[in-house]
Amino acid sequence: VEDIAAALGTVAHVHDLRRLALGPFKLSQGAHDMAALQYVADAGDWERLDALLLPLDAALHHYPAVTLSEAVAFQMTQGKVVSVPDTLTNGQTVRLYGPDERFLGMGEMLGDGRCAPKRLMQGVPGQKPRNLLSNGFQG
Repeated sequence: VEDIAAALGTVAHVHDLRRLALGPFKLSQGAHDMAALQYVADAGDWERLDALLLPLDAALHHYPAVTLSEAVAFQMTQGKVVSVPDTLTNGQTVRLYGPDERFLGMGEMLGDGRCAPKRLMQGVPGQKPRNLLSNGFQG
């Protein structure tokens, strides 16, 4: 706002700032409408609120996906550089999935079909994810 005002030779300030979108997420997005989410939260309907949770990788779909075999996924979670069948660009960031289509984290292509772990989710491929109850205790 200040830069627009300066270009017009005057001053300005923001009275109210409202974010309507952030990346792929819009303020009004069906069941994920912010007002609806607040209503469900205020009502204490934790099961319904849990059902509205988006997958961990919902904001990362602009990165290419690489699916790893169980053995390669395990090596990746151990911090090892692995060979992948995809021929992506050197230095490109990718989403990593296990054979069960579970999101493992992010990797970086190194060239020659190799991929290094960049940011990984905690856990081991094939291991059932822990369920946390609404009160934060493990179920």
